[in-house]
Amino acid sequence: MHTIQQLLPATVVVNAEVTNASVEGAGYIKDVVLDISHGRIVYAVLGFGGFLGLGEKLIAVPWEALTYDADNNRFLVNVSREKLENAEGVNPEDLADMTDPEQGRLIYAYYGYEPYWI
Repeated sequence: MHTIQQLLPATVVVNAEVTNASVEGAGYIKDVVLDISHGRIVYAVLGFGGFLGLGEKLIAVPWEALTYDADNNRFLVNVSREKLENAEGVNPEDLADMTDPEQGRLIYAYYGYEPYWI
């Protein structure tokens, strides 16, 4: 029997602060992309850079790259700020159409993770 370790409402996840191990601001979670056929979160979409939403870049990060820091009510991303800055941005209108397995493999590979669907 599985036990539930930790639950977070989506309203807590969306807009949560994201930092890396060096506690450099890495943005916030703007959205999550769900794989409803497998019951998994595939990506966290981070709002990164910019000021007050202007010039902000959206990037998809594998959910596995994030760890919840309950003491500080934020997520830690196991990625350098430079890597996030150099990540390819995503268009908000394309989030629901990110079903191409090859595109997913490229995103996961960029961050050094193996996609669960392989």
